[in-house]
Amino acid sequence: MLTKEKRKIFWVDTLPMILAGAGILIFSMLNKQHPVKTLPTLISLAVMLLAARANRYSYLLGAMNVLLYTVGYFMEGLVFVESQYIKAAGTLAYLVMWGAIVLEHPENANYLIIGFYNVWRVFQCAIVWTKQAKLERQNA
Repeated sequence: MLTKEKRKIFWVDTLPMILAGAGILIFSMLNKQHPVKTLPTLISLAVMLLAARANRYSYLLGAMNVLLYTVGYFMEGLVFVESQYIKAAGTLAYLVMWGAIVLEHPENANYLIIGFYNVWRVFQCAIVWTKQAKLERQNA
């Protein structure tokens, strides 16, 4: 008989991961997706599980997974403009979060300062990438 804790782990961690992994595999096989594009999504499941458990290896595995995602993006020939807009939204959220933290713990102001710099650079990237994408569309 499973203990209450093991049942909880199964329902909260294991079953959702199995269902998501099975769904990814089924749809990637049905659509004959290249394994380089399927593998990062499967690895992301493990990264998210490790991150949810505050496991420091989630960062290492996640960083390595970025390389696989990059290969997949290049295989698709995607324009990266949209990612810049999403990154801008995430950077603003980062800024708000650190702003709230610094109100209680001013010693963390360095994270807020780098947040402002990130906002500046991310919006600059979004502008440059948007211009580049327009040029590419005109020349296509």
